[in-house]
Amino acid sequence: MFEKYNICKMPGHWFLSRMGKRVLRPGGKALTSLMLNGLNITRNDDVVEFAPGMGITAKHIFEKCPNRYWGIDQNREALTHLREMTPIERYSFVEGNIINSGLKDDLATVILGEAVLTMQTSANKQKIINEAYRVLRKNGRYGIHEISIAPDDASESFKDKICRELSSVIHVNARPLTLSEWRTMLENAGFTVEKVFSKPMHLLKISRMLQDEGWKGLFKIIRNILKTKGAWERVRAMRAVFTKYERQMSAVSIIALKG
Repeated sequence: MFEKYNICKMPGHWFLSRMGKRVLRPGGKALTSLMLNGLNITRNDDVVEFAPGMGITAKHIFEKCPNRYWGIDQNREALTHLREMTPIERYSFVEGNIINSGLKDDLATVILGEAVLTMQTSANKQKIINEAYRVLRKNGRYGIHEISIAPDDASESFKDKICRELSSVIHVNARPLTLSEWRTMLENAGFTVEKVFSKPMHLLKISRMLQDEGWKGLFKIIRNILKTKGAWERVRAMRAVFTKYERQMSAVSIIALKG
């Protein structure tokens, strides 16, 4: 099983997905729920989701029956899955780059993205946030769910150390920011921060995995890890970094408004 994939080198979120993990957001279902409650999506909203992946959050959005929905993703497999999830014609799934989505100005009342910005360079973070601002209407809401570093006054060398060690185990050039840095990026685009929610970054703790995946999902993940050569070593390395910096890394969700 999974022999055709290089377990040791693939990006961490792909690896965990191959092992059967469905919830890949840093703050788990609990923080996603707080973000969705903060965005207060209704039947009158036109919603854009940046990089919806396999649709875990999209499913909850669809339950709120928004007027329109656009999912923008570069992964064709994910988009095919999303199209199969809902036959509703007013919900669209677009293959594209969230830095330049191609969507019209002032299109949406709500935009959200999870575990998207952390993996981008500083320049691309700002470009994606700017794109959200462009696509949102006046008074529109923008929700993000990312990894944050504490304390706010952490030195650049310390932040670089965390980023290097994190990137070395997830094989993605991760660059989490402090809360004040996330705020600044949003404010630089013209947003006003309205709400901030936080949860521990316990992505690979058994208690969080049970909460997110349920017993059946958890057993499936463990079984796949034990059956796959190199998988246990990969998980152990990722957990070691998450545990080492569990006081300095957290999951944060921010709701911001376009004035």
